[in-house]
Amino acid sequence: MLVSLLISLAIATLAICVSFNARDEIVQIGAAIVAILCLFLSLIFAPTLIKFLIVVALLLSGKPTINTQGNNEIGLNSKSVY
Repeated sequence: MLVSLLISLAIATLAICVSFNARDEIVQIGAAIVAILCLFLSLIFAPTLIKFLIVVALLLSGKPTINTQGNNEIGLNSKSVY
């Protein structure tokens, strides 16, 4: 399982490099699609602990808040650092 994870991540990395360095728009789009598919495959092949850490990181990165000013909107506060 770990070998297929590493192969998928390597293919995704190469596809991202091709996407950034290609001059044709069709090649860029194709490489980006391959990269996205390989990244999803790497999530499937990842061990459960890594999946758990990704979920925890996503949950801690933004916290939903409820506005009590009367208009009932739900917002998302992000702790992103730029």
